Amino acid sequence: RDGLLALQAALSVILLVGAALFVRSLGQVRALDVGFDVDRLIVASVDFAEGEAPADPVVGAGLRETWAQLAGDPRVEAVGRSALAPMWGFSSTRFYSGADSADSFQPQIPTFTAVTPSYFDATGLRLVKGTGLTGNDIDGNRPEVVVNEAMAAVVWPDEEPLGRCLRFGTRDAPCYSVVGVAENT
Repeated sequence: RDGLLALQAALSVILLVGAALFVRSLGQVRALDVGFDVDRLIVASVDFAEGEAPADPVVGAGLRETWAQLAGDPRVEAVGRSALAPMWGFSSTRFYSGADSADSFQPQIPTFTAVTPSYFDATGLRLVKGTGLTGNDIDGNRPEVVVNEAMAAVVWPDEEPLGRCLRFGTRDAPCYSVVGVAENT
């Protein structure tokens, strides 16, 4: 009996220490800066039924109307859209960076998501350099891209990333101009 009692006491101490470490770790995770202002961020998604095309004009009109209603609400500071919700999966593609000469391109495979210009304001994601997306690339201007600090450091170490050219998918794809650098998330 004495041995079982000592074993039970030892296991209880181990469980208490484990619980204390778990609570401490949880507190550290809550204090972790994920790059988004999570205290004021509300994320919603739209799921399309099988066979329903997101490019359908009726669906597009409904999304634009919802966007306008949310943006017009005085309690809403900003509304942004993205192909993926923050911290909810990822997409990747091959890209090429460098001068216009094909010999200087270095293929890389980053993660990315397509976003609207207001995405940064809506998520609280801070730009550390540049202007962010303007939306002007829709009118036939040079397409724009924002990279994060980690990607800028890997692709252009000790160089200025703003104004650089990124080509996605193939070496002869359109050149996206780096207009901003966002903090890491």
